[in-house]
Amino acid sequence: MKLDYRQLNGIALAYMGDAIYEVYVRQHLLENGLTKPTKLHHIATRYVSAKLKPF
Repeated sequence: MKLDYRQLNGIALAYMGDAIYEVYVRQHLLENGLTKPTKLHHIATRYVSAKLKPF
């Protein structure tokens, strides 16, 4: 299936962008010697997770 990305809304594009950014963050952490999965997850989450504010 081929998507026309010009037809997607901004939220959908941001969702994909966040996923791509997370891959780069994880690669950076691995390249810097972090290898324990739990520690990797916690540190990566600090970079890529936005805190949601309650309504």
